[in-house]
Amino acid sequence: MSEAKPFSAQLRRRALLADIKGNIVMALISLGLVPWGLYFLLGKCEDCTGWNVGGVIIGLGMEAGSAALAWYMVRGIRERAAPGGDALSEQLRPYGDPRALAGELDADFVGQRLRPKRLFLGKRWLVYCSGEPVVRRVDDLVWAYVEAIKVRLNGVIPLGTNYQLAVWERSGRGAAMGLKKEEAEGALAALGEAAPWMLSGFTEAVKESWNSDREDLLAFVEGRRKKG
Repeated sequence: MSEAKPFSAQLRRRALLADIKGNIVMALISLGLVPWGLYFLLGKCEDCTGWNVGGVIIGLGMEAGSAALAWYMVRGIRERAAPGGDALSEQLRPYGDPRALAGELDADFVGQRLRPKRLFLGKRWLVYCSGEPVVRRVDDLVWAYVEAIKVRLNGVIPLGTNYQLAVWERSGRGAAMGLKKEEAEGALAALGEAAPWMLSGFTEAVKESWNSDREDLLAFVEGRRKKG
């Protein structure tokens, strides 16, 4: 079995593949809107004798949507291609120099192979990748909980329940990572051991404090950290 590539390189490759897939989808939608827009712009109105105002409005909207998607796609490609514009660097930049921090990631997950929709927890970093990566520094985490999301067809017919692990850090930046129920609960327990100062579990009281009195909540968590 070949040796695993550096973990940061695996993350960058996964994020690049996700970008390519997303751009292909946007390109197909953008191209598909063009003929439909022309159809409405040039189509005849059988129920009216004058100008097909409705068709023109719809057609112009589709052509504008096509142009907007194309512009958004090109802008994203240019931003990603710029030095330090890749998805991993954007995740690491709030903590410092992305190049130096990528080395910390590699040391934290040395020899490990990246798997999609799996949470990786090291001594310093939490990583999850289902497309673009989620990278959080363990020391910055202040609150985590498992969230159950009911899935309904047309908002009525129940189809099941999805689970995700939600984490929040001191800066207010959050992330939600889709996992199976057992995996999410196990990940929350592992996070509690790695960051014992962190608030674990969802309550309305913590939610209210996070939304209204965040500074006091952060001070409380920092006090827990100092006590060890």
